[in-house]
Amino acid sequence: ALRDTLAPLIGAPGLGDKVAASVIDTATGEQLYGQGATTPMTPASTIKIATATAALSVLGPDHRIAT
Repeated sequence: ALRDTLAPLIGAPGLGDKVAASVIDTATGEQLYGQGATTPMTPASTIKIATATAALSVLGPDHRIAT
């Protein structure tokens, strides 16, 4: 389920010890996942989500960007 998918990502050591996430169903307003969701925090840059979505849509999930 969603928790099983997100928990290892949220727990990644590279994220540090202050991690919070919330997934909301926009149609119903129901919270589907919450980890530290009620803890006040400074929000991260959310524009990365739109950029990643656009890249996945155009390039596909198997594309690798050389850096």
